[in-house]
Parts: sequence; C-alpha cells; structure tokens
Amino acid sequence: MLKYFETNSKSVDIEIERENETIAFIKSNYWPSHKLLFIEDIDTHSAHRRKGLGKLRMKEVISFLNSMGETPKKIIAEDVGYTGTLDGSEFFKALGFQPEEKSTNWKASIEDLKKSLGLNA
Repeated sequence: MLKYFETNSKSVDIEIERENETIAFIKSNYWPSHKLLFIEDIDTHSAHRRKGLGKLRMKEVISFLNSMGETPKKIIAEDVGYTGTLDGSEFFKALGFQPEEKSTNWKASIEDLKKSLGLNA
C-alpha cells in the first residue's frame, strides 16, 4: 500500500506499508522556482530489497509532481542514509544518475530518470 504522509508544494514523502509496518520510504523536497527535486532519503527494509520498491517510489514522486503541474528539470539524490553509509550507488546508477564531483550526491536529468522509470518523457 502506498501512503502519502506529507505533501505540499515543497515536499513529497511516501512510505510503503505492509501489515502496518513501513517497509520502504522516500523523503524528498521540490523547489518549484528552481525546478529542483532533492531526494533526501530513500530506503527499503532489507527483507524487501531488490523487488522494485525503490523504483516504484521514484515513479510515485515524479508522477505526483506531474499531477500537480510540476516537472523537475534537475534531480539530486543524497547517498548518505540514516546510518551514514554510502550504499545506494548501484541503485542510483541503474536509474541513470551520475555522481557529483566532491560530493556524496547523485544527479540526473528528468528526461533520463523518466526513461529509466518507464515514464513518458
């Protein structure tokens, strides 16, 4: 089940629950004036990884913004989870993100991300 627990003009946070337990979530912020989407945190419980839940959450964020008439031009994803580990690189690479120099962030164009997610560009 998808549950939008906070939405406004600047943030889109989505969690996926199963049997009243959060198994995956994404926290993001969107700045309309800059057309910038910042993925602050994205994580999936270890027992539910490699099932497409991360990709699904990314699709939901982009689709939600599109439904509000917003299209980000730049997406930045932070690759430091709550444990401080850098373990999302393969996930971000698979979605077409490129590492930013001298940073733990990843960046992608909306066109590349939509193509990777199977959304109409």
